[in-house]
Amino acid sequence: MQGHQSRVAGRLNGAEIARKEWYLQGRLPLQTLRADIDFGMARANTTYGVIGVKCWVYQVKTFRKRASKIQKERDAVAAA
Repeated sequence: MQGHQSRVAGRLNGAEIARKEWYLQGRLPLQTLRADIDFGMARANTTYGVIGVKCWVYQVKTFRKRASKIQKERDAVAAA
């Protein structure tokens, strides 16, 4: 695991005004499309109201190997 972020929102500690709090540990590149990020969301019903919980977990970047045209030609010549 490379990093994770947790966010809770609602009437925390029974406060009259709702607020949001978050915690981040490690790296969490949300703008990178190749990143393997898992997301979860849940609701907690309390006596003061509803508290929402969101969690992001960053595993690793996923890379696909792409061979260039030159490399493909070299492999074809080597195989022949």
